[in-house]
Amino acid sequence: MDNNGQQWTTMDKGGISIIICCYNSATRLKQTIRHLALQKVSADINWEIIVVNNASTDNTAETAKMEWQNFNTPGVNFRVIDELKPGVCNARETGIQNSNFDYILFCDDDNWLHEDYVGVAYNTISVNPKMAALGGQSVAVSDIPLPDWFNSSAANYAVGKQAESSGDVSSRKFLWTGGIVIRKSLYKSAFTGFPYLLIGRNGKELTSGEDSEICMRFLLMGYRLFYTEKLLFSHYIAPERLTPDYNKRLMQGFIDAHEVLKIYASFIDAAQLRLIEKSRQIIKPMLRLITAGLTGTSRWNVNAEKLKIYVISRINLRNIDEKYILIAQFIKRSRNNGYYNR
Repeated sequence: MDNNGQQWTTMDKGGISIIICCYNSATRLKQTIRHLALQKVSADINWEIIVVNNASTDNTAETAKMEWQNFNTPGVNFRVIDELKPGVCNARETGIQNSNFDYILFCDDDNWLHEDYVGVAYNTISVNPKMAALGGQSVAVSDIPLPDWFNSSAANYAVGKQAESSGDVSSRKFLWTGGIVIRKSLYKSAFTGFPYLLIGRNGKELTSGEDSEICMRFLLMGYRLFYTEKLLFSHYIAPERLTPDYNKRLMQGFIDAHEVLKIYASFIDAAQLRLIEKSRQIIKPMLRLITAGLTGTSRWNVNAEKLKIYVISRINLRNIDEKYILIAQFIKRSRNNGYYNR
């Protein structure tokens, strides 16, 4: 079941479901759908397109249906589904609930996937059982010349390469959601009973971090993140988003998400330590806490030392942030379900 108590579909089969989450996307959708309709996909790969109309106040749904009708694409199930509760996380869950296939491709409403994207995505992730998520690279396109400052801020817009070369990028700890491909079964396991701590975009609010949260949960389950240069897409950026103010708002969204993501990162790093290394890393904070208790003063942040101990050993010395406890509970459940440290 999902976070709202709704039943997940269980009739999954081999193939890939493309989910486009839309909020007032009518002006952006035509090119996105056109590029999907022109995909060159092998006949032995099942695929479908699900447009999630997320509390839009424009004619997003009608635009999507009319644009798809302009193309002759037999064998591809195209659907528009409404999700009235605002927020990209809600839209994604609705799309996943209604999907039919094993793999999910999140295509943003401004992502123009190159013609071989679906085929490359399926053929790459389906042959590697350790691969939880797969990302690609993008180039920026717009109706106006890109501003001089854009290159230094391209990553804020999910533009460019995500790694120097194709391969395992788990050490990076995240992939962009735009164009990402994930295993649906792992997503269900990662979020059933453990809702997002970061909610992502909500209407015009540029909150972020939910893409990293998805990836970090996969890592905590013992799976890997991969990147391939063969997955190419163009990221259309509307002129109103190419302003210093919008870029500043994007940055603030990342900053706000950092506090939660660094908690996830601390657990991921701790999981990679050997037993002797864990013991060594616990000794110093333990000694500092003992010293602080004996003297009544400390040169160190006592709460920070307690958190270090908890992340490595799960020893709770009180006043532990609830988010740390929730993530530790998630890891415990993953271990009990046979995922952890696969």
